[in-house]
Parts: sequence; C-alpha cells; structure tokens
Amino acid sequence: MAQMADKEFNYILNLSRTMAEYAEAAQHTAAVRKAKLEAYIDTARRITAYQEEGIRDDLVDVVFDKRLKLISDANTAGELKKIMAQPKPYFNGNKFIPDPLSVPEEEMILWSITSLKAPLMPAAFERYMELFKQTFGISSIDGDAISNAAELRLEVN
Repeated sequence: MAQMADKEFNYILNLSRTMAEYAEAAQHTAAVRKAKLEAYIDTARRITAYQEEGIRDDLVDVVFDKRLKLISDANTAGELKKIMAQPKPYFNGNKFIPDPLSVPEEEMILWSITSLKAPLMPAAFERYMELFKQTFGISSIDGDAISNAAELRLEVN
C-alpha cells in the first residue's frame, strides 16, 4: 500500500483494510472476535506509525500482510495478545530466539529504529543483520549487497 502524506488518511486506509479482514471473523467466539478486532486496530496503528517513520513502503506492506495473516489464523485470545505485543525475541544468553507469533521483518524494523537511538549490543546487532540478510535475500553485508537490497522490491512469500 502506497504511503500518503497525511497520517490520518493513511490510518483510515490501513483501518479499512483491517476491517475487511475482520469481517471474516464471524465464526469465532465473542472473546476471540473482540481480541481480533483489537489486534486489527493495533495493526492499523502500528503500520501507520511505520509509514510515518519513513520505513520503506514494500517492507511495511510485507509486515502488514504477515500481521493480517497471523491475526486471521489465530484461534485464541491468548495468541492474539502475543501477536499484538511488540516482537520480543528471547535472549538465551548467546543469541536471540524469535517468537513464532511475530513477523521477522517487523522485528528488523524495530532493531533499526532502536539502533538509531543507541548502539546495539553485539548479539542484538547480529540478530539485526541476520534479519536483514533474511529479508533481502543476501548472504553477506557489503556495498554491493546493500546497493542490491536498496533496489529490490519486497513481496510476501
């Protein structure tokens, strides 16, 4: 979805897309429908915030599509609560282990935003680079790989 200049307009577009998905939640219990509605609204807000941060449109679109799929596939309020939480990889003392109910590209966005505020600890930087390589399909980080990644158009797999 292309980013517009007006934050409110972006939010309305994003919310419209999530509400179209919510319409298919009728077969669930009232508690799960309520949790799905909250998750869809949270997703619209989050996507709008990423657009406002200036995150690449194609990357935001991938995150949006994957979050909508996670919410659509969720069957319990507990799963939806985890999906609504910021991606929280588990640090085992050596490296970060991803949460299966999070979107890797969104975690990468958050590492990127965090790195602008303070240096990342080595394990966090390694995780950020791992996600970058995975997202852009590159095997090493060098000038050519970065240049190619900048020209690549991301799509949901």
